[in-house]
Amino acid sequence: MLARKNGAYLTEYGHPFGYLPLREHLALMLAGLGITADPGQILLTHGTSQALELVIRYLLRPGDAALVDDPGYYNMFGNLRLQGVEMLAVPRNPDGPDVVILENLAVAHRPKVYFTQSVMQNPTGTDMSPHVAFKVLQAAERHNFTVVEDDIFCDLQVKTTPRLATLDQLNRVIYARSFSKTLSGSLRVGFVACSRHIANELADIKMLTSITTSPFTERLIYLMLVDGHYRKYLSRLHERLGEARVNVVRTFERIGLELFTEPLDGMFLWARFPHIDDSLGLAEEAQRDGIMLAPGTVFRPHLERSPWMRFNVAVCEDTRVQRWVQRQAAHAAA
Repeated sequence: MLARKNGAYLTEYGHPFGYLPLREHLALMLAGLGITADPGQILLTHGTSQALELVIRYLLRPGDAALVDDPGYYNMFGNLRLQGVEMLAVPRNPDGPDVVILENLAVAHRPKVYFTQSVMQNPTGTDMSPHVAFKVLQAAERHNFTVVEDDIFCDLQVKTTPRLATLDQLNRVIYARSFSKTLSGSLRVGFVACSRHIANELADIKMLTSITTSPFTERLIYLMLVDGHYRKYLSRLHERLGEARVNVVRTFERIGLELFTEPLDGMFLWARFPHIDDSLGLAEEAQRDGIMLAPGTVFRPHLERSPWMRFNVAVCEDTRVQRWVQRQAAHAAA
């Protein structure tokens, strides 16, 4: 339908900040999270990956230090390595980052930024508690670092909770998000919300590195968001994911796997087999059996060994996967 319409968006570059009506709609969506931002504070990107890359280019230089979650998002770790950034690992607890270790690292290394996910963190599925979030923002103020909040799974949350950007109102927080986990991973539309000054700087970097983002895909995402079906679609998605998560959690508990925590929302479980210190071998064995599993080592900043694995609850409803997990748990316990 969109392709049949005549328009310059089919042949010309878009606006440096991206399609204005989509940015205006995103401002309304952010207001629903308690985050105040006007369209001039919102920069559209090729997904969250480009959003984070632009922020890294803006905030960091080779040799700079950055705080990161351990475990955390492997793609971002690779981007930081590519830019020559020193990663300072902050252990992730069930209620968020270990703020004592975060403070100690901030004092010792004077990092410029902390990259984190406050809700449905990848891979643990954990949410940052309000008191931990408050301490993180206090530490950012005390030690003068920026917090980059990756909220890519936002629309998978059933009951909205405050983000770091909600508490900070984009003062020290840069907020990034996309629609790849709900609408489409192939359309590659994401955004950054931040102060107007930073948005202008990021737009310049975006123009230098990729010219503009696609006005066609931005218009398409806009239509998908405002056509009246998105909320109903999300409701069905929440229901299906919730059922899958409960079923897989109960199955894992029956089999004897240890859960890091039972997430309230989202698609991931962080779990381990008893008596296994390194899950990499299990992942390799699973691959030989035609099953793709994510070993914990790939989610660690410096690729250290890990007994934990990330499980996608949608995939783990497959009885073939459950039988494989049960066999491995039995072998581990023997």
